[in-house]
Amino acid sequence: MASIIDICNIALSELGNKAQVVSISPPDGTVEADLCARFYPVARDEMLEFGDWTFARKRATLAQLATNPSTLWAYAYAKPSDCLVTRRILSGVNEFKENDSADFDVEGDIILTDRADAVLIYTATSNDPTKYPPSFVTTVGYKLGAFLAGPIIRGEAGTNAAQALHKLAKTSATEALSTD
Repeated sequence: MASIIDICNIALSELGNKAQVVSISPPDGTVEADLCARFYPVARDEMLEFGDWTFARKRATLAQLATNPSTLWAYAYAKPSDCLVTRRILSGVNEFKENDSADFDVEGDIILTDRADAVLIYTATSNDPTKYPPSFVTTVGYKLGAFLAGPIIRGEAGTNAAQALHKLAKTSATEALSTD
């Protein structure tokens, strides 16, 4: 089970940085900890957005809003507060299949659909790294390393390292999702 600090130190090691952070909340006083505190949530959320990870998947019966701002959709629902990405609304067409989705649209914090009593499958913000599979830890480490490369390495070398790590993060995420 990895910790946020483990992921930060993985990212730093990808940059060839020998520094090890001890805390990012609050930062331990090092430049690396300050940068990790700033970029870790962005890297994590970007990788969560990338795919329908099972450890971050949730379902919720949506709360219907009293006022529907749309004239095109029959129902308006509040998006769950921990919803990072809406994935699908269960269509109810086949009770044994959850991969199909009723049509829907998202406008800010409102989910619009023609489905009554809508059940949403979504990717939630996941703040507990002990729930992350090892492949996701690696993926976030690469993505965080990409964000850290510019401020830590700087110049053209930092830009090149960032580009390479962004590509590695995408490849790693694609591979990780195939086994998730």
